[in-house]
Amino acid sequence: MSAGGPPWTLPPISPPSWLTTPAGSGASGDAKPDSGTFAVPAELKAGLKDAWDASFPHGKSQEHGGILVRKADGTLEWRAGNAGTSGTFQINYGDLKSGETLVASAHTHPYDASEGGHRDVPFSGGDLANMVTGAESQKFVQSGDSVFRAAKTEEFEKLVKASNPDTLKTEMKATFNTALGGATGSFQDRVEAGVKAVCEKYHLEYFKGTGDSLTRVDTSK
Repeated sequence: MSAGGPPWTLPPISPPSWLTTPAGSGASGDAKPDSGTFAVPAELKAGLKDAWDASFPHGKSQEHGGILVRKADGTLEWRAGNAGTSGTFQINYGDLKSGETLVASAHTHPYDASEGGHRDVPFSGGDLANMVTGAESQKFVQSGDSVFRAAKTEEFEKLVKASNPDTLKTEMKATFNTALGGATGSFQDRVEAGVKAVCEKYHLEYFKGTGDSLTRVDTSK
């Protein structure tokens, strides 16, 4: 998992609000309050697939990822970053060019056979805590066939502005670790317990799914 911690089609004419609303405005992406769904952009879906396909060189786990940008002409482009390690990926923010907008960051969570071969593992505590200072309004993780999305809200942005960033990051990681440690079930279940605890307490939206559509998760349960 990156930044600490163990290890999508667009409408044909008008872009959804998450492509046109700047980060920090509370935009919830292409999520619909009535259905709780999010359409995965084709560019992001293809980029994550390539990242996942590259995540097991010589049978060993290696995180891959990149950024989704909106170029000056309004089109989307996936920009892959450098390969990470078995548990980290450094987001390639520097690949954003003048006149472009950062839409999202994304990376993979691979586990090779020696690590249990886990799939469908969502965000780490570090992934979520890094949203305090990260420029993106939303981030994604692919693990196996599953794709996960975490998105900022107005409440989260207000909390960030009122808090010391380092202190807030530490608290978010502690919340994650406490929930994970107290959960039961599979490794994936316990990691998700940590994700849900952080998203519920710090007002982040959490979605998961496969293919072209993600579904909002009720983090209060």
